[in-house]
Amino acid sequence: MMTLSAALSGVTAGTVRGYVFYVSDNIMRHTPTRLTLDWPMTFAIIVMVILASALSASQAARGIMRSKVAPILQEAL
Repeated sequence: MMTLSAALSGVTAGTVRGYVFYVSDNIMRHTPTRLTLDWPMTFAIIVMVILASALSASQAARGIMRSKVAPILQEAL
């Protein structure tokens, strides 16, 4: 969940930052601004982020899944 939330917040922050730079550049040049969003690419990026986070979480949890619950809880304390 941490990987997924970090990736999605990074995508959101990057998109907002890109729009801010684009709008400020157009304001300085006195050109009209047309904000658009490439929906197929946005959807593809979100799907790749979800797949990457699921893959990384499954690889990280692979060793833990073989263990029993009691030793895991004992290590946490």
